[in-house]
Amino acid sequence: MTPIPQDVLAAYNLESASFSPIGIGNIHSTYKVTTEKDSFILQKQHYIFGKDTVKRIDAIAQYRQKQGSLVQSVIPTISGDLFVELSEDIWRLLSFIPGRVFEKIEDVGLAYEAGEIHGTFHRQMEEYTLTLPEKHHIHNTRAIFSDYVTTFETDVPEEIRDLDAVVRLHVPKLFLPEDLPIRTIHADPKISNIIFDTETQGAIALIDLDRCQNNTTLGELGDAFRSWCGALEDDPNNHFYLDYFEAAYTGYVEGSKNLLSTKEKDLICESIQLITLELAMRFLIDYQEDRYFGWDSTRYTSRKAHNLARAKGQIALFKDVVKNEEAIKAIVNSV
Repeated sequence: MTPIPQDVLAAYNLESASFSPIGIGNIHSTYKVTTEKDSFILQKQHYIFGKDTVKRIDAIAQYRQKQGSLVQSVIPTISGDLFVELSEDIWRLLSFIPGRVFEKIEDVGLAYEAGEIHGTFHRQMEEYTLTLPEKHHIHNTRAIFSDYVTTFETDVPEEIRDLDAVVRLHVPKLFLPEDLPIRTIHADPKISNIIFDTETQGAIALIDLDRCQNNTTLGELGDAFRSWCGALEDDPNNHFYLDYFEAAYTGYVEGSKNLLSTKEKDLICESIQLITLELAMRFLIDYQEDRYFGWDSTRYTSRKAHNLARAKGQIALFKDVVKNEEAIKAIVNSV
Protein backbone atom coordinates (compact mmCIF):
# COMPACT_ATOMS: atom_id res chain seq x y z
CA MET A 1 0.00 0.00 0.00
CA THR A 2 1.06 3.59 -0.66
CA PRO A 3 2.44 5.33 2.45
CA ILE A 4 0.27 8.24 3.62
CA PRO A 5 2.13 11.58 3.27
CA GLN A 6 2.35 13.85 6.29
CA ASP A 7 0.76 16.70 4.31
CA VAL A 8 -2.38 14.59 3.83
CA LEU A 9 -2.61 13.82 7.54
CA ALA A 10 -2.20 17.48 8.39
CA ALA A 11 -4.81 18.59 5.85
CA TYR A 12 -7.44 16.46 7.59
CA ASN A 13 -6.05 16.76 11.14
CA LEU A 14 -5.45 13.00 11.24
CA GLU A 15 -1.96 12.92 12.76
CA SER A 16 -3.18 10.97 15.80
CA ALA A 17 -5.53 8.62 13.91
CA SER A 18 -4.93 4.93 13.27
CA PHE A 19 -5.00 3.44 9.77
CA SER A 20 -5.87 -0.01 8.44
CA PRO A 21 -5.33 -0.91 4.77
CA ILE A 22 -8.40 -2.20 2.93
CA GLY A 23 -7.54 -4.74 0.27
CA ILE A 24 -10.91 -5.04 -1.50
CA GLY A 25 -10.79 -3.35 -4.90
CA ASN A 26 -8.38 -3.37 -7.82
CA ILE A 27 -7.75 0.35 -8.26
CA HIS A 28 -7.30 2.83 -5.38
CA SER A 29 -5.05 2.66 -2.33
CA THR A 30 -7.63 2.59 0.47
CA TYR A 31 -7.41 2.88 4.27
CA LYS A 32 -9.94 2.79 7.07
CA VAL A 33 -9.21 5.72 9.39
CA THR A 34 -10.13 5.54 13.07
CA THR A 35 -10.11 8.57 15.36
CA GLU A 36 -11.35 9.00 18.92
CA LYS A 37 -14.73 10.21 17.67
CA ASP A 38 -15.33 8.71 14.24
CA SER A 39 -14.20 6.53 11.34
CA PHE A 40 -13.50 7.49 7.73
CA ILE A 41 -12.22 6.09 4.44
CA LEU A 42 -9.00 7.63 3.07
CA GLN A 43 -8.04 6.94 -0.54
CA LYS A 44 -5.26 7.81 -2.92
CA GLN A 45 -6.99 7.83 -6.28
CA HIS A 46 -5.66 5.74 -9.14
CA TYR A 47 -3.83 7.90 -11.66
CA ILE A 48 -6.64 7.61 -14.26
CA PHE A 49 -8.97 9.69 -12.05
CA GLY A 50 -8.61 13.45 -11.66
CA LYS A 51 -9.95 16.34 -9.58
CA ASP A 52 -13.30 16.31 -11.37
CA THR A 53 -13.90 12.79 -10.04
CA VAL A 54 -14.03 14.01 -6.45
CA LYS A 55 -16.26 16.93 -7.39
CA ARG A 56 -18.62 14.56 -9.18
CA ILE A 57 -18.75 12.17 -6.22
CA ASP A 58 -19.59 15.09 -3.93
CA ALA A 59 -22.37 16.37 -6.20
CA ILE A 60 -24.00 12.97 -6.68
CA ALA A 61 -23.74 12.15 -2.98
CA GLN A 62 -25.47 15.40 -2.06
CA TYR A 63 -28.19 14.76 -4.66
CA ARG A 64 -28.89 11.23 -3.43
CA GLN A 65 -28.78 12.32 0.20
CA LYS A 66 -31.61 14.77 -0.50
CA GLN A 67 -33.60 11.83 -1.86
CA GLY A 68 -33.20 10.01 1.43
CA SER A 69 -30.48 7.54 0.40
CA LEU A 70 -27.62 6.62 2.71
CA VAL A 71 -24.49 7.83 0.92
CA GLN A 72 -20.73 7.91 1.33
CA SER A 73 -20.03 11.65 1.32
CA VAL A 74 -16.82 13.60 0.66
CA ILE A 75 -15.24 15.06 3.82
CA PRO A 76 -13.54 18.43 3.17
CA THR A 77 -10.09 19.30 4.42
CA ILE A 78 -9.63 21.75 7.31
CA SER A 79 -9.37 24.54 4.72
CA GLY A 80 -12.55 23.41 2.95
CA ASP A 81 -11.06 21.70 -0.10
CA LEU A 82 -12.61 18.48 -1.42
CA PHE A 83 -9.24 16.75 -1.82
CA VAL A 84 -5.51 17.06 -1.29
CA GLU A 85 -3.30 17.27 -4.39
CA LEU A 86 0.36 16.30 -3.97
CA SER A 87 2.43 16.22 -7.13
CA GLU A 88 0.32 13.97 -9.40
CA ASP A 89 -1.55 12.26 -6.56
CA ILE A 90 -5.10 13.06 -5.44
CA TRP A 91 -6.06 12.07 -1.88
CA ARG A 92 -9.67 12.16 -0.66
CA LEU A 93 -11.45 11.47 2.63
CA LEU A 94 -14.91 9.87 2.64
CA SER A 95 -17.43 9.12 5.35
CA PHE A 96 -17.43 5.57 6.72
CA ILE A 97 -20.65 3.54 6.56
CA PRO A 98 -20.63 0.67 9.06
CA GLY A 99 -21.90 -2.63 7.80
CA ARG A 100 -20.74 -5.72 6.01
CA VAL A 101 -19.06 -5.99 2.61
CA PHE A 102 -19.02 -9.18 0.56
CA GLU A 103 -16.50 -10.11 -2.11
CA LYS A 104 -18.99 -12.41 -3.80
CA ILE A 105 -22.67 -13.20 -3.57
CA GLU A 106 -23.31 -16.13 -1.27
CA ASP A 107 -27.07 -16.66 -1.54
CA VAL A 108 -30.18 -15.54 -3.42
CA GLY A 109 -31.04 -13.03 -0.69
CA LEU A 110 -27.87 -11.05 -1.35
CA ALA A 111 -28.50 -11.30 -5.09
CA TYR A 112 -31.98 -9.82 -4.70
CA GLU A 113 -30.69 -6.98 -2.50
CA ALA A 114 -27.92 -6.16 -4.98
CA GLY A 115 -30.41 -5.97 -7.82
CA GLU A 116 -32.89 -3.90 -5.82
CA ILE A 117 -30.39 -1.23 -4.69
CA HIS A 118 -29.02 -0.82 -8.22
CA GLY A 119 -32.55 -0.57 -9.61
CA THR A 120 -33.32 2.11 -7.05
CA PHE A 121 -30.14 3.98 -8.03
CA HIS A 122 -31.07 3.97 -11.73
CA ARG A 123 -34.62 5.13 -10.97
CA GLN A 124 -33.47 7.93 -8.65
CA MET A 125 -30.82 9.14 -11.08
CA GLU A 126 -33.40 9.55 -13.88
CA GLU A 127 -33.98 13.05 -12.49
CA TYR A 128 -30.27 13.94 -12.14
CA THR A 129 -29.46 16.99 -14.27
CA LEU A 130 -25.77 17.76 -13.68
CA THR A 131 -23.28 17.03 -16.45
CA LEU A 132 -21.64 13.60 -16.41
CA PRO A 133 -19.14 12.00 -18.79
CA GLU A 134 -20.76 10.55 -21.92
CA LYS A 135 -20.10 6.91 -22.82
CA HIS A 136 -16.95 6.45 -20.80
CA HIS A 137 -14.44 3.90 -22.12
CA ILE A 138 -15.49 1.44 -19.41
CA HIS A 139 -18.50 0.18 -21.38
CA ASN A 140 -17.59 1.39 -24.87
CA THR A 141 -16.91 -2.15 -26.01
CA ARG A 142 -16.26 -1.12 -29.61
CA ALA A 143 -13.40 1.12 -28.48
CA ILE A 144 -12.04 -1.50 -26.10
CA PHE A 145 -12.12 -4.11 -28.87
CA SER A 146 -10.22 -1.70 -31.11
CA ASP A 147 -7.62 -1.21 -28.37
CA TYR A 148 -7.45 -4.95 -27.92
CA VAL A 149 -6.79 -5.60 -31.61
CA THR A 150 -4.13 -2.88 -31.64
CA THR A 151 -2.46 -4.29 -28.52
CA PHE A 152 -2.08 -7.70 -30.14
CA GLU A 153 -1.70 -6.51 -33.73
CA THR A 154 1.82 -7.87 -34.26
CA ASP A 155 1.89 -10.83 -31.89
CA VAL A 156 -0.49 -12.92 -29.80
CA PRO A 157 1.46 -14.74 -27.06
CA GLU A 158 1.02 -18.49 -27.28
CA GLU A 159 -0.39 -18.75 -23.75
CA ILE A 160 -3.42 -16.58 -24.64
CA ARG A 161 -4.17 -17.76 -28.19
CA ASP A 162 -7.20 -19.85 -27.20
CA LEU A 163 -8.63 -16.88 -25.26
CA ASP A 164 -7.85 -14.53 -28.13
CA ALA A 165 -9.75 -16.75 -30.57
CA VAL A 166 -12.90 -16.56 -28.43
CA VAL A 167 -12.65 -12.77 -28.16
CA ARG A 168 -12.17 -12.17 -31.88
CA LEU A 169 -14.93 -14.57 -32.89
CA HIS A 170 -17.68 -13.41 -30.56
CA VAL A 171 -17.19 -9.76 -29.56
CA PRO A 172 -18.06 -8.15 -32.94
CA LYS A 173 -21.26 -10.21 -33.12
CA LEU A 174 -22.38 -9.01 -29.68
CA PHE A 175 -22.00 -5.24 -30.04
CA LEU A 176 -25.13 -3.57 -28.66
CA PRO A 177 -27.27 -1.25 -30.82
CA GLU A 178 -26.22 2.40 -30.89
CA ASP A 179 -29.75 3.72 -30.27
CA LEU A 180 -30.32 2.34 -26.76
CA PRO A 181 -31.53 4.76 -24.05
CA ILE A 182 -28.78 6.68 -22.24
CA ARG A 183 -29.17 6.91 -18.47
CA THR A 184 -27.02 7.70 -15.45
CA ILE A 185 -25.27 4.52 -14.33
CA HIS A 186 -22.92 3.62 -11.49
CA ALA A 187 -20.48 1.83 -13.87
CA ASP A 188 -18.80 -0.37 -11.25
CA PRO A 189 -21.57 -2.60 -9.84
CA LYS A 190 -19.42 -5.25 -8.16
CA ILE A 191 -20.85 -6.67 -4.94
CA SER A 192 -18.08 -5.13 -2.81
CA ASN A 193 -19.43 -1.68 -3.69
CA ILE A 194 -22.58 -2.40 -1.68
CA ILE A 195 -22.75 -2.03 2.11
CA PHE A 196 -25.06 -4.57 3.76
CA ASP A 197 -26.66 -4.42 7.19
CA THR A 198 -24.71 -6.73 9.49
CA GLU A 199 -27.86 -8.25 11.00
CA THR A 200 -30.49 -8.33 8.25
CA GLN A 201 -28.05 -8.47 5.30
CA GLY A 202 -30.22 -5.93 3.54
CA ALA A 203 -28.40 -3.59 1.12
CA ILE A 204 -28.14 -0.17 2.79
CA ALA A 205 -25.72 1.85 0.64
CA LEU A 206 -24.13 1.91 -2.80
CA ILE A 207 -20.58 3.29 -2.65
CA ASP A 208 -17.69 4.11 -5.01
CA LEU A 209 -19.23 6.66 -7.37
CA ASP A 210 -15.98 7.30 -9.25
CA ARG A 211 -17.19 6.15 -12.64
CA CYS A 212 -20.77 7.45 -12.65
CA GLN A 213 -21.55 8.39 -16.22
CA ASN A 214 -24.23 8.70 -18.88
CA ASN A 215 -24.29 5.42 -20.75
CA THR A 216 -26.52 2.49 -21.64
CA THR A 217 -28.17 0.69 -18.75
CA LEU A 218 -27.39 -2.61 -20.47
CA GLY A 219 -23.65 -2.11 -20.06
CA GLU A 220 -24.21 -1.69 -16.33
CA LEU A 221 -26.53 -4.68 -16.05
CA GLY A 222 -24.30 -6.92 -18.14
CA ASP A 223 -21.45 -6.15 -15.77
CA ALA A 224 -23.63 -6.54 -12.68
CA PHE A 225 -25.09 -9.92 -13.58
CA ARG A 226 -21.68 -11.10 -14.79
CA SER A 227 -20.07 -10.34 -11.46
CA TRP A 228 -22.97 -11.19 -9.13
CA CYS A 229 -23.97 -14.47 -10.74
CA GLY A 230 -20.55 -15.90 -11.55
CA ALA A 231 -18.06 -17.66 -9.31
CA LEU A 232 -14.78 -15.97 -8.32
CA GLU A 233 -13.44 -13.73 -11.07
CA ASP A 234 -10.28 -15.77 -11.62
CA ASP A 235 -11.87 -19.21 -11.23
CA PRO A 236 -10.86 -21.33 -14.27
CA ASN A 237 -14.15 -23.23 -13.87
CA ASN A 238 -16.24 -20.07 -13.57
CA HIS A 239 -19.96 -20.63 -14.13
CA PHE A 240 -23.27 -18.73 -14.08
CA TYR A 241 -25.72 -19.28 -11.21
CA LEU A 242 -29.24 -19.10 -12.64
CA ASP A 243 -30.89 -18.86 -9.21
CA TYR A 244 -28.74 -15.83 -8.35
CA PHE A 245 -29.66 -14.25 -11.67
CA GLU A 246 -33.38 -14.76 -11.15
CA ALA A 247 -33.20 -13.17 -7.68
CA ALA A 248 -30.99 -10.27 -8.82
CA TYR A 249 -33.10 -9.52 -11.88
CA THR A 250 -36.31 -9.64 -9.83
CA GLY A 251 -34.78 -7.21 -7.32
CA TYR A 252 -33.67 -4.91 -10.11
CA VAL A 253 -37.11 -4.81 -11.74
CA GLU A 254 -38.73 -4.02 -8.39
CA GLY A 255 -36.17 -1.38 -7.39
CA SER A 256 -36.25 0.34 -10.79
CA LYS A 257 -40.07 0.18 -11.01
CA ASN A 258 -39.80 -1.68 -14.33
CA LEU A 259 -37.59 1.02 -15.88
CA LEU A 260 -36.29 -1.01 -18.84
CA SER A 261 -37.86 -0.94 -22.29
CA THR A 262 -38.86 -4.16 -24.06
CA LYS A 263 -35.87 -3.77 -26.39
CA GLU A 264 -33.50 -3.52 -23.43
CA LYS A 265 -35.00 -6.58 -21.75
CA ASP A 266 -34.57 -8.59 -24.96
CA LEU A 267 -30.84 -7.79 -24.96
CA ILE A 268 -29.98 -8.59 -21.35
CA CYS A 269 -28.48 -12.01 -22.06
CA GLU A 270 -26.37 -10.63 -24.91
CA SER A 271 -25.19 -7.79 -22.67
CA ILE A 272 -23.99 -10.28 -20.04
CA GLN A 273 -22.01 -12.13 -22.71
CA LEU A 274 -20.59 -8.91 -24.17
CA ILE A 275 -19.48 -7.33 -20.90
CA THR A 276 -17.96 -10.63 -19.74
CA LEU A 277 -15.80 -10.61 -22.86
CA GLU A 278 -15.15 -6.88 -22.42
CA LEU A 279 -13.61 -7.57 -19.03
CA ALA A 280 -11.63 -10.48 -20.45
CA MET A 281 -10.21 -8.08 -23.06
CA ARG A 282 -9.28 -5.54 -20.40
CA PHE A 283 -7.47 -8.22 -18.39
CA LEU A 284 -5.64 -9.41 -21.50
CA ILE A 285 -4.63 -5.86 -22.46
CA ASP A 286 -3.21 -5.38 -18.96
CA TYR A 287 -1.57 -8.80 -19.19
CA GLN A 288 0.39 -7.34 -22.09
CA GLU A 289 0.92 -3.82 -20.68
CA ASP A 290 1.30 -4.83 -17.01
CA ARG A 291 0.36 -1.52 -15.40
CA TYR A 292 -3.33 -1.07 -14.55
CA PHE A 293 -5.09 -3.61 -12.32
CA GLY A 294 -4.11 -4.34 -8.74
CA TRP A 295 -3.17 -7.94 -8.06
CA ASP A 296 -3.05 -10.43 -5.19
CA SER A 297 0.58 -11.12 -4.31
CA THR A 298 -0.47 -13.82 -1.83
CA ARG A 299 -1.83 -16.02 -4.62
CA TYR A 300 0.07 -14.93 -7.74
CA THR A 301 3.70 -14.28 -8.58
CA SER A 302 2.95 -11.20 -10.70
CA ARG A 303 0.26 -8.89 -12.05
CA LYS A 304 0.58 -10.68 -15.41
CA ALA A 305 -0.15 -14.05 -13.79
CA HIS A 306 -3.21 -12.70 -11.99
CA ASN A 307 -4.52 -10.99 -15.14
CA LEU A 308 -4.11 -14.20 -17.13
CA ALA A 309 -6.09 -16.11 -14.51
CA ARG A 310 -8.79 -13.43 -14.53
CA ALA A 311 -9.07 -13.56 -18.31
CA LYS A 312 -9.38 -17.35 -18.24
CA GLY A 313 -12.08 -17.07 -15.58
CA GLN A 314 -14.10 -14.62 -17.67
CA ILE A 315 -13.86 -16.72 -20.82
CA ALA A 316 -15.09 -19.74 -18.83
CA LEU A 317 -18.00 -17.64 -17.51
CA PHE A 318 -18.85 -16.43 -21.02
CA LYS A 319 -19.08 -20.00 -22.29
CA ASP A 320 -21.42 -20.95 -19.45
CA VAL A 321 -23.67 -17.94 -20.10
CA VAL A 322 -23.92 -19.01 -23.74
CA LYS A 323 -24.79 -22.52 -22.60
CA ASN A 324 -27.60 -21.14 -20.40
CA GLU A 325 -28.87 -18.51 -22.84
CA GLU A 326 -32.39 -19.91 -23.20
CA ALA A 327 -32.83 -20.26 -19.44
CA ILE A 328 -31.65 -16.67 -18.88
CA LYS A 329 -34.07 -15.30 -21.47
CA ALA A 330 -36.93 -17.33 -19.97
CA ILE A 331 -36.25 -15.75 -16.55
CA VAL A 332 -36.29 -12.25 -18.04
CA ASN A 333 -39.59 -12.95 -19.78
CA SER A 334 -41.18 -14.35 -16.65
CA VAL A 335 -40.39 -11.53 -14.19
